[in-house]
Amino acid sequence: MSYDETINGFRRELGVTDWFGCDSREQLAFFINGEFGETPLPALPSKEAYVRLVDFFCDEAPSRQISSSQWHKKPEWSDQQCVDVEQSVKTGVFVYACLSEDLFCDPYELLARPTRPLLLNECPSEIQRLVSAVRFNLVFGDENSITVNKHFECF
Repeated sequence: MSYDETINGFRRELGVTDWFGCDSREQLAFFINGEFGETPLPALPSKEAYVRLVDFFCDEAPSRQISSSQWHKKPEWSDQQCVDVEQSVKTGVFVYACLSEDLFCDPYELLARPTRPLLLNECPSEIQRLVSAVRFNLVFGDENSITVNKHFECF
């Protein structure tokens, strides 16, 4: 299975560098790279780890309610891309995205927030280990934008 394949119900093709992280409150976020944003080195330890994270958030994480008011900033994306963001938020994760098409753009901007965030300790231990490799010393949702390279060595 390649990173670029549509994986287990994600309709948007996942770029090799979309990734997950947690904050100081152990809330989770999905970062959409858009193929231009920087990605922390610890975010992608292996192809298998990446696929496991996507499988969990697409198929196993419990769904929560979402309303349109949860959009912080709705990008001018296709309807399907917006549905994919809403699916992520339904699992309880914040969604940030690199919206610029400049190479290695920063910051990532807050797109949507969950009504009740999924916490790291609500995930299986394997998922906890993978996501906590990218732990920010900030609170998702309090930050409308995050400059990733201030927190991690990136590629």
